[in-house]
Amino acid sequence: MKMSITINSQVCLLLTTRFSQRDETEVLSPWQWGDLCQSLGGVSNLGTLLDGSAEQIMQDCNVNRELQGKVVTLLSRGVGLALASEKWLRAGVWVIGAGDPEYPLGLSRLEIEKRPPLLFGYGSFEMLEQPSVAVDERLSKADIGKVACVVDDLRASTVGLLDRSHSRAVIRETLSRGGQALAVTYKDLVGYGSTAELRDAIMNGSLTVVSSKPPGQHDNRGPVYEKEIVVGLSDSALTQNVLERFEIQEPEGNDPPAQQLDFEF
Repeated sequence: MKMSITINSQVCLLLTTRFSQRDETEVLSPWQWGDLCQSLGGVSNLGTLLDGSAEQIMQDCNVNRELQGKVVTLLSRGVGLALASEKWLRAGVWVIGAGDPEYPLGLSRLEIEKRPPLLFGYGSFEMLEQPSVAVDERLSKADIGKVACVVDDLRASTVGLLDRSHSRAVIRETLSRGGQALAVTYKDLVGYGSTAELRDAIMNGSLTVVSSKPPGQHDNRGPVYEKEIVVGLSDSALTQNVLERFEIQEPEGNDPPAQQLDFEF
């Protein structure tokens, strides 16, 4: 299990993440994040900002002055980062930055502003590259058991939003059948990982829970990158195969959001 935070991930955290529930720091927006990465020549070059010459590097790359000032301020939050990252790692949460080697290939192909700067997760991060079928709104009217059975026949994992009632039900059905699943959430990663059923599945290697938001924080904001994560972690050919089996052409879009932790355990 990945239990360290790379220089690239540290920069991503400093620029885009609030470190606690009480942290009201104005971090970079997805568009500011995208502009900075493009100006620097890609996310793999972010680590250079921590070598002590961030201002000069940004000036040489023609980053606008307002963004330069904001970046320099955000990079000064080293103490907050150290405290937060120690807490996350101690809880068993791993962190992958957009420029890390472990960052999923499917996500790295997205446009930079649609690409989550960070992935936080419980479970095996190696599962991020396994063949997976996207269980999204297009399958919201399909029978849960049949969807799980079809995915199992394809020897694939399911990947879907844990915060949507139908996709969550398919994930649970997949696990009950002995299959594997990737559960994406925009709510509290730690809260989900602490529930008995999910914790057992994580421990036996059949489930990984992923989010673009840091653990332990509660807010009313909806998904920012989570739908893109589902797409990026899925295999388009396998997903299309499943959709064709259920003769589904267009998204239904009627699957209501589920409340976190209403698992009825």
